[in-house]
Amino acid sequence: MARFVDWFAPIGFLLGALFRFMAAVGAVKYVFYPVRAVSVCTVSEPTKGAFRFGSKQEVAQALEDVWSKPGTVIITRENIMEAMNKIHPESLVFWVTRAKEGVISETPQIYAVSPTNMDILTDLVANALRKGYRTVYIDSVEYLIIENGFERTMKFLLHVKDITLNANGSIILVISEETLDEKQKGMIEREFEPFRRDRASR
Repeated sequence: MARFVDWFAPIGFLLGALFRFMAAVGAVKYVFYPVRAVSVCTVSEPTKGAFRFGSKQEVAQALEDVWSKPGTVIITRENIMEAMNKIHPESLVFWVTRAKEGVISETPQIYAVSPTNMDILTDLVANALRKGYRTVYIDSVEYLIIENGFERTMKFLLHVKDITLNANGSIILVISEETLDEKQKGMIEREFEPFRRDRASR
């Protein structure tokens, strides 16, 4: 057994270093996603807060078409090619998919991101907020949970919520609570409040 460990140890360290290098290379490519700053004159101040909706239809009824408004970061699973014509040129879209990664469109800015790269996605959202984006819209929560588990997905949502509110922005979460157990539902409800029209009128 000792001989096996002595023989395998250098190979194990080499494989570990190789995997770390591959992960680093995968992360570096996201650094070169050129997020353009939003024109200040086109962005209206959103209602600051963290809000949840049960469906995209509820969002449309309360806030009209979020996708067509400038200064919005959209994290979605929707068929991006079909949705292209309703995206504002000064919106930023992260299409969460395993189908491909990288640039989909430069105007509007659309990037394909793997669902397991949530740490990188958080950094990309933070970068967008620094460049003037003020609304973060997420409708891919169920898919993120399937790919990463609820706990890791919840940590991602909380991190994005904190950096969005710190930037005086608004985060819109679209999730069907029927897909959650009672404990998970309670955590979402504590962190994301139902949207009320009276908040928007203040």
